[in-house]
Amino acid sequence: MPRTGDYSLRFATKEDVIPLAILGKQFTKESKNSKLFGWNMQKVYDSLFNIIDRDDFCVICLVNDAEVVGMLIALVTPCFFSDVSQAVEIAWYIDPDHRGTRVALKMINEYERWAKEAGAVCTNMINLEVLNGDKVARMYNKRGYTLVENTFLKEL
Repeated sequence: MPRTGDYSLRFATKEDVIPLAILGKQFTKESKNSKLFGWNMQKVYDSLFNIIDRDDFCVICLVNDAEVVGMLIALVTPCFFSDVSQAVEIAWYIDPDHRGTRVALKMINEYERWAKEAGAVCTNMINLEVLNGDKVARMYNKRGYTLVENTFLKEL
């Protein structure tokens, strides 16, 4: 669907599971992870249904003209090494036709607000190298994020 100027953010409801799963499949293909991890639509549906109403998960929908065109999914979890909690991004994806707007920053703002209210002392964001890694890293740096570790993957 073509982009309009009207974007809004909201927390997901059970009715959003199908469009979120479709975005998840797009994300997996674009990230090149589908070859290694495969795709199980039923598991994605079940997972989304299970987390949408939980207080320790955040599922933000980016909506354009009543269509869900983006998502940011995160959870707050205790830090393994201490008594504090941290917010961890699981998936952040915007349909390519809807990228390049400032609304992506608003999604992060909402995630950070939610994380703080949920008791997290920090938020983390993932940067996939295959999805404009340098550009996304610069945006994170401008927002005050610092690179603290890199993740390397080896297929077995």
